Amino acid sequence: MRILHINCNYIGTTLHQLMIEELDKLGYNNQVYVPTYNKNLAVIVPNENVIVSECFKKWDRILFDYKQRKIYKDIQSKCNISKFDCIHAYTLFTDGNCARKLSKKYGANDIRPGLSGWAQINGRDELEIPIKASLDGEYVEKMTFIMDIKCIWGTVVSVFKQEGVVEGGTGEMKKKEEAIKETIKETETEVITK
Repeated sequence: MRILHINCNYIGTTLHQLMIEELDKLGYNNQVYVPTYNKNLAVIVPNENVIVSECFKKWDRILFDYKQRKIYKDIQSKCNISKFDCIHAYTLFTDGNCARKLSKKYGANDIRPGLSGWAQINGRDELEIPIKASLDGEYVEKMTFIMDIKCIWGTVVSVFKQEGVVEGGTGEMKKKEEAIKETIKETETEVITK
């Protein structure tokens, strides 16, 4: 499956890069389009599957429709949209608006960003990025009305149980477990040396 990811935040953090790498390992063919006003703000170095495009000016962000038209026109000039099976938007407004328009025009199946998802109800902050990517891939393969109902119901249950949210974010539970194990080892070492 060929997936076009529209992600205006891709170059600002390594989080999205790690998720794409995990999707690559699962056999998905990924292309990332990054609309930005300044390439120099990059935290990561994009690879050959990432198109970083300075397609609007900083002040264009004030005029949403104007900025969107520029991004929409630019993405069509730089990507062959018809070769993608799926268009994935990372943010609702900037990325989601373009994904919706492209999906309508080219008939690609866009995955709409939402408030919840399969990865979110199966651990959210407790999960490491590879596991989240795997769950997102599972959602794409099993994307049905029933799966969406499971996500909605799971969100309601998670909210009431207050599950999955950990202060510190992604993979925080594993970090805490490792810190506890380290503390136990240090304590055992102190006891043995005494």
